[in-house]
Amino acid sequence: AIWALDEEGKYILRARREITEDQEVTISYLSEVVLLDIAPRRRALLFESKSFWCRCERCTPGRIDQSRGFRCLANVDGQGRCKGTVFALVPKGEEPVCFGRCSRCDSNPSEAQAESYSTTELLLEDLLQSWEERPPRGLLSSVKIACIVDWVTANFRQHISADHAYGHLAAACLGLGSYPEALDLIGQRVAFQAAAYPELSGSHAWTLESLADIAVQNIGCQGQSELVLKALVQEGRAKRRRSAQEALRQYRQGGGLLLLLFWARP
Repeated sequence: AIWALDEEGKYILRARREITEDQEVTISYLSEVVLLDIAPRRRALLFESKSFWCRCERCTPGRIDQSRGFRCLANVDGQGRCKGTVFALVPKGEEPVCFGRCSRCDSNPSEAQAESYSTTELLLEDLLQSWEERPPRGLLSSVKIACIVDWVTANFRQHISADHAYGHLAAACLGLGSYPEALDLIGQRVAFQAAAYPELSGSHAWTLESLADIAVQNIGCQGQSELVLKALVQEGRAKRRRSAQEALRQYRQGGGLLLLLFWARP
């Protein structure tokens, strides 16, 4: 669940998912953004700030970390590299990361493959750190952006670092006026956030609204109001009409999530 302030400044407890009778209700101390981070960082932050090691269902050691997935490195006979996902397991403490079985081929990563996953993860985190210090918007060409996207896609599946990378790269695409490419990258962020944290999520809602914003820019719409988009749905050309319909859906979905989390009266 989540605490939220209503219009009168009173705290209201909101459910993030269906709650059954007699079920324990838990509340996270973490922000909407941090809830999507990998389990070791979430747990370390809680230990540093609250002096306890979280053991909720997402943080229990040995469970799959839904924010830390990699593309399987196994080769499937006659089909090339497997397209499945290998998730890291939540560690007990500072022990080396362990990995679960592939979601598709069911192979167990070898020691060399596990080391490759860890090394690739560090490479991406170093790249993200450099972008935090100097954002890539205005610095990367469309060719360079495409190369980085290909590398990230080839190595990561449902990983928070890939999510952050797609955010930076989408901003770089927008700087170049490459709206379709930015839409694809933000779309991948929406998919990750829905899969990594399937309960009601503010981050998911905000990213949906960002996706709709870019869709509106892509069709050259001079306004983001529902009336303007509805007019396009009714009168626009086929391509603009479809884009306006999708943007309306995304705005409504994102806004609906935010209402449920923060603003709607019970």
